[in-house]
Amino acid sequence: MKKRFAKNTHRLAWAGLSFQIPKNWNISSYNFGKKFNRLEAEDDHYVRLEAEWMTSPQRLDEAKVLKRYRKAARRLSRAAVEETEIPDLPGNWSGFRYDMSDGACLILAFFSPADALFFAFVRIHFMSQDKGEGPAGILMALCRSFTVQQRELTTWAFLGISFQVPAAFRLIKTSLQAGRKLMVFQWRLRKLCLWHLSLADMLLKGKTPREFAVEFLRARPEMRGLRFQIDEAGELTVRPRRRYFLGRMEDLGRMCFRYRAACVHDRAKNQIKLTVFNYRRESDLEQLPPELLDLGTEISGDPGDVE
Repeated sequence: MKKRFAKNTHRLAWAGLSFQIPKNWNISSYNFGKKFNRLEAEDDHYVRLEAEWMTSPQRLDEAKVLKRYRKAARRLSRAAVEETEIPDLPGNWSGFRYDMSDGACLILAFFSPADALFFAFVRIHFMSQDKGEGPAGILMALCRSFTVQQRELTTWAFLGISFQVPAAFRLIKTSLQAGRKLMVFQWRLRKLCLWHLSLADMLLKGKTPREFAVEFLRARPEMRGLRFQIDEAGELTVRPRRRYFLGRMEDLGRMCFRYRAACVHDRAKNQIKLTVFNYRRESDLEQLPPELLDLGTEISGDPGDVE
């Protein structure tokens, strides 16, 4: 059973959650905040999974949190041909299956009773014409692999990319285009920009990763006012242009005037990974994992992979 799941599923890790879903399901929309997150995953035809979760530094009111769960359940209960409680779920999970005329919907709730600081609400949709792994197999793959990440580094894995950032870094902006993914994080007013670019072999075309990085970053509107160069030692450097100093008022407001840029060619995934970190003092660099600081221009594996 586990081998079949490993072959037919992939890991989705987002904002502190990690779980397995079918390979042809991918994240399609998302909302994020300081305490509340939501995402949807779909295949080529339908939205297949909806997940909402919240964390709190204080104990959550279980009755208040489950009100959202019951509201959704009532709507499905009225439309369902049959309603069945799902038996033998792993600990901390509860759920019901709602069979419709054209398919089925599973509604699941995960509540951490030990500290009552985390709650997740998951809906999984199936159609009557679906082939392959059925609801039971997909359900168990998700529940058994479901992890609330509570480590110093948080893994993000989606749409063929994976990486790790410190858990204290909060996602504030995204741009997920075909072949180009940008994630922007913030920590104590420091800003971290991460690009993942596909088809690295075509993008490089005889350039070194750092030469490509200079060309790419100089063309980015959000990097205006910064000078990207390769120094005499062959290192990628970045610093503000003096005549554009007032053009970067955001940096002035955050009192962050130092920059570190890095570029890595991941041959195994045929990707280019670019980092630009805007920070305040040199000790801030200790917050980032080494792979984001460019210990070399090529890697053969991905430190963000989650098993």
